[in-house]
Amino acid sequence: MFRFIRKVLFSIGLLFFGVLIGIQEANEGMLKMKGYEDPQFKDALTFQYDGDEGYEATILGESVTKKDLEEKKKQLEEMGAFNFFTEMAKKIGGFVTDFFEN
Repeated sequence: MFRFIRKVLFSIGLLFFGVLIGIQEANEGMLKMKGYEDPQFKDALTFQYDGDEGYEATILGESVTKKDLEEKKKQLEEMGAFNFFTEMAKKIGGFVTDFFEN
């Protein structure tokens, strides 16, 4: 079951990046067809190195940084988001621990 889920998640990730590459190719095709650069056409996926801050990714015109991801993680922790699999793993771990202690 775990191998199946891993294959499905890998396939979904691969298809997602394929879509981003397709959007990028379509953007380049539009620029070639138009003959000049239009600021309204943004790259689908770009990476820039900012020296001290490291790499900065831009997906569909929106900047994604490590700081943004950390803020979202804190926000989810504050909301107390419920993760079914984490709770099940904790219960199973507690059961196994109790079983072997007795």
